Amino acid sequence: PNAGPKVVEVAQREYEEALMMYNNTRPGEGDSRKNEALNKAARTLSFLDKNASVNESDFEGSGLISAWRSYTSLIQLGGSIATGLLNPISVYTNGVPYLASYNAKTAFGGGFGAGRALTEVQRAFAQVGVPGMKNLQGMNTAEFWDKVVADKALQDQYRVTKREAQMIAREIREGRMIPAQSNALVGTSRGRTTRGAVGKGIDLWMAPFNLTEQASRRAFGLASFRLEYARQMQAVDPTLEPNSPEFKMAEQTAYDRAVEFAGKAMDTALGDYSVLNRPAFFRSGIASMLYMYKVFPTTSIQMFNNLSFNGKMGMLAALWFLGGIAAFPFAEDLEDLTDTLMQKAGVGEGSVRAWAAQRLNEISPGLTPVILKGVMGNILPGDLAGRVSLSVIPGTESLLAGANITRALEEIAGPMPSALLGAMQFASDLVRAPFSTTVTMERVFRESPVTGMRMAADA
Repeated sequence: PNAGPKVVEVAQREYEEALMMYNNTRPGEGDSRKNEALNKAARTLSFLDKNASVNESDFEGSGLISAWRSYTSLIQLGGSIATGLLNPISVYTNGVPYLASYNAKTAFGGGFGAGRALTEVQRAFAQVGVPGMKNLQGMNTAEFWDKVVADKALQDQYRVTKREAQMIAREIREGRMIPAQSNALVGTSRGRTTRGAVGKGIDLWMAPFNLTEQASRRAFGLASFRLEYARQMQAVDPTLEPNSPEFKMAEQTAYDRAVEFAGKAMDTALGDYSVLNRPAFFRSGIASMLYMYKVFPTTSIQMFNNLSFNGKMGMLAALWFLGGIAAFPFAEDLEDLTDTLMQKAGVGEGSVRAWAAQRLNEISPGLTPVILKGVMGNILPGDLAGRVSLSVIPGTESLLAGANITRALEEIAGPMPSALLGAMQFASDLVRAPFSTTVTMERVFRESPVTGMRMAADA
């Protein structure tokens, strides 16, 4: 009866999470999904027994496939500042809506409010995100944060508490605050390409992507921890003496719950790249090659589905601001399918985007680019919508009139065959260019499979 509002809030959230899990595992009175869960666990254990690593299948870890995948990720993710900038962008499109909103039906999100969530993310970026981008060691190692835990002067210098430094060191070791995407693809987490000049060369080439991913994960994780730790501590009995065993036990519980929340937030909003986080079909074999870059967009769509209404609107607003409605989940896929049906049926102009553009201009001239491309999409050069888009179905444009079938097939085959074919075409064009009147060196480099080289040529 005398419980304060913060105590009630924490208890209410725990109850809603328990209720959600109960409802999802007991679909009806007397029904049980126990065997379903046991069978799923058995299949997972069987996969682990048959493969040497938790991070990848033996198929992906084999010499040829591993080298091919590493080469693909190096040319497609490395050497590009624009690609690296997508990492901090994801903190605002995914992370802030997750922290700001709370869906009681799915026990999903932080519920801290948009203003508070955004403020904490900004503060964490300034303290441990941006400074840590200056080098590949220093703030990016667990050993550095162990020193901060033991040194009050370092805590004051980096404006973190002992508990916050302890959490960062733990999560770096757990693998959540490292460049998870490229480590999973290049294989650096398994020690295959980290020695000598090769390792240093990879570090330098991947620096724009790796540094921004580390900074984003560290800043978002710290913001998530701080918000939840503060909420948990506000629910501690204020009459307890700070040095009493009861208070220390309550504080440890608050820390453990905040660490759990921060880990879940990073996995949910920024992605968990372990092979076990994929659908079973995509864990091994040829199918694993198709799923190479699908973890983040799939995670984002699943997250969107579980957000509250306000959370969904916040995420859509962020995506629209960057890339317009084309960046919405499945928007480009639905557009391609609609255009295909319109063309086959001979309806209108065969382009739903052209139709929408005309209608918007009739309402207000000049409205079209803002709605379709967003605010930043109209300011920045290049296809920003294509980079932040959450359309995940490959090859939907293959049946459109005038479609580039070769490019559509490469998209369906996945990034690894696309990279190989692109490299072969690039080598061929590079040889032809000096002797051709149609193939120019500018065109060769603008169509290069290497993302950094292509963007430099575009610039």
